[in-house]
Amino acid sequence: MSPTRSLVESALLSGLAVVLFLAAQFLPVVGVGFSLLAPAPLVILGLRHDL
Repeated sequence: MSPTRSLVESALLSGLAVVLFLAAQFLPVVGVGFSLLAPAPLVILGLRHDL
């Protein structure tokens, strides 16, 4: 995987994680579901890049 592709993938997954964490904070009813899903992009990122 090229360094550019890794950087773009990391940025997109990190951005998605931030959006999910913010949704979990500010949406009262569905926030519980978002709080459970929020770490998923970071886990995927760690598994794909052996972190």
